[in-house]
Amino acid sequence: MDIMHNRRLSILEVIRRSNYFSDLDEEQLDKVVELCREDSYAAGEAIFAEGSQPKDFYIVERGRVALDANFSARPGSWKRGTVDVITDNQGLGWSALAGLEALTLSARAIEDTQLLAIDGIALRALLEQDPRMGYAVMRRAVAAASARMQNTKETLARILSIAAHDLRAPLNAVQTYISVMAGGFFGPISDQQKDILARCTERLTEFSDLIENILDITRFEEGYLPKEPLCLSELLQDTVELLRPVATQGEVSLELEMPPLPLWVEGSSGRLRQVMSNLLGNAIKFTPSGGSVQVFLKADDGQVLVEVCDTGIGIRAEDLPRIFDEFYQGAAAEARTGPVMDAKGVGLGLSICQKIVAAHRGRIWAESPCPNTGRGSLFCFTLPRTMVETDNGGGRGASARKGVSGNGREEAPDRG
Repeated sequence: MDIMHNRRLSILEVIRRSNYFSDLDEEQLDKVVELCREDSYAAGEAIFAEGSQPKDFYIVERGRVALDANFSARPGSWKRGTVDVITDNQGLGWSALAGLEALTLSARAIEDTQLLAIDGIALRALLEQDPRMGYAVMRRAVAAASARMQNTKETLARILSIAAHDLRAPLNAVQTYISVMAGGFFGPISDQQKDILARCTERLTEFSDLIENILDITRFEEGYLPKEPLCLSELLQDTVELLRPVATQGEVSLELEMPPLPLWVEGSSGRLRQVMSNLLGNAIKFTPSGGSVQVFLKADDGQVLVEVCDTGIGIRAEDLPRIFDEFYQGAAAEARTGPVMDAKGVGLGLSICQKIVAAHRGRIWAESPCPNTGRGSLFCFTLPRTMVETDNGGGRGASARKGVSGNGREEAPDRG
């Protein structure tokens, strides 16, 4: 009897020290203890698997547990990586606590581990019976899950940043050597050798672009993005004209419609140009010869709306929810039919676009088929509209190509 009593007190102390139940009173803690059992896992043994139905919520009594996630670098290719390590008095398996249909991570014991397992259904029923208790526990659960997600994002960003920076130097050296060789500095080379070196350069350029994309992701995770007032009308028109030769080469019609009065936003011209170039480039890439790409710029209730509509191959319904995920490419990756159909990618472009738009306090989304044409795709994003103040105090959207000074004369806007 004393052994059982002591064991109960030990379990009660573990629960009391955990972040999830630290706000409960003694009566509430006793109710949680009634739902507990003890499970032991040997080093390397799986506790639960990502995608399986959650059953129990766990607290670590002693030992260490690794939380693993599956990552997709390309369609059909998955890698598993550890995103967090759970130690004494910490919880795991919050999907069972939240009532989710599937676990979002896998868990395995790093060393011999003792866990307190709490039946998820019984615990949720207990929290529903006592709303104040439920609020206290779920508030802690949300805070813990949010902190874990933020820690995971920051850790991955640091790893990616270090790896990308370390890859740059040797990559630049190889590109330099190839350029020197192709230029005949080490002696004459044949046409076949030139062709091989040119192909090497193309692959290295793709690799360099990938590194830059990875660095972009880490920059946005760090939250740094300088902004200034800029004319989105002018920026969009310049981007369309820059890509018009690509569309012409692929026999794809490219049209731009925008209001006569220019629209201004607060943002980074380089980053917003990157978004528009990516969306337009993809639309041209996935539109076959004879098709069309239409670009619209509109003012919409304090927002600026950009729409890119194409008559291309479209996006499968099952791909749409994940189209902005990192490293996700979907079926379109295997069906490139446009003028740059040999282009390679790893599924970072749209993810970076989403991060850029979010950093501008905007929203981006996709529809397929395009409502305007009944086929292809429609990509849209919105940004908060900015009214530019003139010297006489009047707020307006400045001209796409010219500004108006306080004395009424037209002049080029100040670029700073």
